[in-house]
Amino acid sequence: MSAPSIPVPPPPGSQFAPMQAYIPLPVPPPAIQMMPPPPPPPPPQRAPSPLPEELAPKRQEAR
Repeated sequence: MSAPSIPVPPPPGSQFAPMQAYIPLPVPPPAIQMMPPPPPPPPPQRAPSPLPEELAPKRQEAR
C-alpha cells in the first residue's frame, strides 16, 4: 500500500520542466524592441518635406 504513495511525487516534477522553458522566451522579445525604433525616424522627415512643397504650388495655381 505504501508503494502507490511514491509514484505520486514524480508527476509534479514534470510540471517543473515547462516552467524552465518560460525563462528563455522572455530573452528573444528584447531583440524585437530594438528593431521598431529605427524605422519610425525616417517617415517623419519625408512627411514635412512633401507637405510644404504641395501647399506652395497649389496656392500659386489658385491665384
